[in-house]
Amino acid sequence: MTRIDTQSNILCNICGNPLDIQNMKLTPDMREALFCNRCGSISRDRMMIFGLQDHLTTSVPLAKMAVNKQFRVLETSGTRGHPSILNHLFDYYNIFYEPDCLKSADFDKRKFGDLENLTFSDNFFDVILCSDVLEHVRFYEKAISEISRVLKNEGVFILQVPYLGFDKKNYQLVKAQGDKDVFLTEPQYHDAHTLVYQIFGGLDLLPALWKSGFYVKLIEREIPEHAISWQQVINCVKP
Repeated sequence: MTRIDTQSNILCNICGNPLDIQNMKLTPDMREALFCNRCGSISRDRMMIFGLQDHLTTSVPLAKMAVNKQFRVLETSGTRGHPSILNHLFDYYNIFYEPDCLKSADFDKRKFGDLENLTFSDNFFDVILCSDVLEHVRFYEKAISEISRVLKNEGVFILQVPYLGFDKKNYQLVKAQGDKDVFLTEPQYHDAHTLVYQIFGGLDLLPALWKSGFYVKLIEREIPEHAISWQQVINCVKP
């Protein structure tokens, strides 16, 4: 974070406003820090939107992009400042996994969903955003296959996960066997007491993405001008 600490003219790539780095709280996990006091984004959010900007070949802040309601975007469990901006700009779906809601025959498909069994037709979305959700999915390869199915050709699946490195295998904490979970180690939970099934390594994750037909671009860097700490985002294009 040394370059970010000394960088001047830092702008949030989500809302487009200046970021006051001097008043930002520094924590061991900088992905979850560097809070924007205008839109509420954290470093991880800005990296995800940087992945979208990279795919669209633009540096225009999200809030200043042109409105296009023909452009359909799916996000999984989107929070903080960017969902309201995406909803203003695009035909935006923001789904959360709520098993009780999904039992209803008429649940709101814009608000709830199951990545392993998406209710949308083939080739439905232009962009799918998934930030730190896939590690909580019991059968993540099935979810990747479903995401590929509902994504349009030349669309992009923008993925963020806890990532051990290109040369590492997945670290599995819980093995899903049918409806049963077998705990292989001390259970880990993230926000809202959500169980972690695996932490990803490139030796398992990247072949799973390739198998579902994705062309994969791993972006791993720090972006001082947007107060984005060193981290990864994976842009998966459906050719």
